Amino acid sequence: MPHQKSHKILAALAIAGVGGALTACHSSHEETPTDLAEFHQLRATLNAAAQTVQWPDGYCASTYGSIQQQAGLLRQAALVTQQQELADNAEQLALQAAAMQESPCELAESGALTDGQLQTRYLRADMTAWLWKLQLLAEGGSQVLPPITAVVNPVDARNFRPLTHFQDAPELLSSQLVVLPAGQFWIGGTEQEHAALNVDAYRAAWEIPRRPVMIEQAFAMASTEVTVADFETFLNDSGYQVSRGCLGFPGFPAMDDPNYTMDVPTWSWRYPGFAQDKNEPVLCVTRGDAMAYAQWLSAKTGATYRLPSEAEWEYAARAGTETPYFWGDSIEEGCRYAAIYDLSTDAATGFGFVTAQCNDGTPYTASVGSFLPNPWGLYDMTGNAREWVSDAWEDSYATGPVNQNPRTAGVAQFPVLRGGGWNYMPQNERIAYRSAYYSLELKSNMWGFRLVREL
Repeated sequence: MPHQKSHKILAALAIAGVGGALTACHSSHEETPTDLAEFHQLRATLNAAAQTVQWPDGYCASTYGSIQQQAGLLRQAALVTQQQELADNAEQLALQAAAMQESPCELAESGALTDGQLQTRYLRADMTAWLWKLQLLAEGGSQVLPPITAVVNPVDARNFRPLTHFQDAPELLSSQLVVLPAGQFWIGGTEQEHAALNVDAYRAAWEIPRRPVMIEQAFAMASTEVTVADFETFLNDSGYQVSRGCLGFPGFPAMDDPNYTMDVPTWSWRYPGFAQDKNEPVLCVTRGDAMAYAQWLSAKTGATYRLPSEAEWEYAARAGTETPYFWGDSIEEGCRYAAIYDLSTDAATGFGFVTAQCNDGTPYTASVGSFLPNPWGLYDMTGNAREWVSDAWEDSYATGPVNQNPRTAGVAQFPVLRGGGWNYMPQNERIAYRSAYYSLELKSNMWGFRLVREL
């Protein structure tokens, strides 16, 4: 996803009225989203774009321009009527729409990334995902967590030796935590691995220039991804609600049908298009869902849990190695270490991707920790589920990172993912592989998360 400068986006939002002074009086009665004309206008625009199978030249920029303006107006109306959650979501949509009018829409219309997420079917899925989010809010659903009282005393792990395992509350997060030391590593991909694994030029550009990063303080990382059972515990305890639908790759011939959108309304974290047991990684969650889980777990334990930064994630995934995969140079060794796109996945799905010529024994996701860990005792750092991290998207390493902190100068509304997934081809299982998606509301049956715990 191309890099956008935040000052350009903020300037565009000023035109739309986001952040402007409000002079109207507060409503004297309790309003709902459906009481607002701005809500219906925005929903009509999103719905029209979602139903337009072929987007003509200029349609992407003009549509996101309308969305930006209408979301800005909705934010103002929601603030007047004291609907803060609706206002916050409208602001994020306006920010995303402003960013999309830059080079993403230009790339979508030029056909430069015709095999990727800027196909019209993905853009239509973005419209649908936001429609479902608005529907959740209209029905009284909420993703704002209530005050939570800590129920356990967190472990004081500040003086634990590197690679020590511990847990604060296994009934809330089933994964053990591994203490990782401060240190230095090189982030990014090499020319040699790009050439050897036929990495697409645009993906290779996201992974350069390779640069040293100093992890200045120790931290703990979950040894496994957050599971279905973990996430269910969170939902049951917190009252947090997820919006419907999930992005999925259906394979062929469905992908040849221009009417097919990538967002499937019946898929969810409970059923991401295939059966899972409760010890498999939770899928079909947005980065916001992952951050809410971390916020809830922090409140319940009194410790600080969060998503890792890109630098922390790659440092942990490499675990002192410098090869394309933490196990070496060959994807075929990966069937011992990860649920990847292998012979079993190809046979089950018929996707026809470039296939690892090995059999990991599972066509889809596997129970977390089923395979061999990396040298630091972390499981599924590639394969199984691709994982959300906390950085704003930047399209290269020219601007950093230099330490463990997430980068914030890019586009926060283009959430970043790291690690390969159960249906990712060999070049995308590499530790260096990174990408972003252009929507905060998109979720997929390939994406999950793991947490960092501060010491």
